[in-house]
Amino acid sequence: MFGKSSRPSMTDTIISYGTAIEGQLNCPSNLRIDGQFKGTITCQGTVIIGNNGETHANIEAKQIIVAGTIYGELTAEGKLTITSTGHVAGNCVSQSLVIEEGGTLNGISKMKGPESAAEQIQPSISLPIDNSDAPSSSNNTHESEIETDIIFSQDHPNRYHHNKKKKRKEKQAG
Repeated sequence: MFGKSSRPSMTDTIISYGTAIEGQLNCPSNLRIDGQFKGTITCQGTVIIGNNGETHANIEAKQIIVAGTIYGELTAEGKLTITSTGHVAGNCVSQSLVIEEGGTLNGISKMKGPESAAEQIQPSISLPIDNSDAPSSSNNTHESEIETDIIFSQDHPNRYHHNKKKKRKEKQAG
């Protein structure tokens, strides 16, 4: 009777359809939201936003699955999955990212791996410009910058193309 420890088992937390909650939620197990939540979520397990779920929250969890709508910053230790009915408006950091056809991400995705995220991310690529045909001038220096956005094709979810934007800067050497 008193010899065994009676430790309560972990139960998943569910915010059901029609329920609206605002605040800070710390969850030691899995969390499913089919209603509405506004605030901050920290979860030791998987957070699932159901088809009818809507959150205005920053979420940190082991894994995140989005079938509803999220407005906020997402951080997943492992995988972030946006299903065909899922919509995310905000930046996300995860080890892997899956966006099914029809799902949307309106924000910046950063992949974390063995190195820190700050070491992996480079917002733009600067390449030297070939000025061999241009007239030589010792007073001018030229610099070119190319920004690349990765665009995923909805017709072919496993294919993507780069949308290049070129910027040209001229500097006067003085």
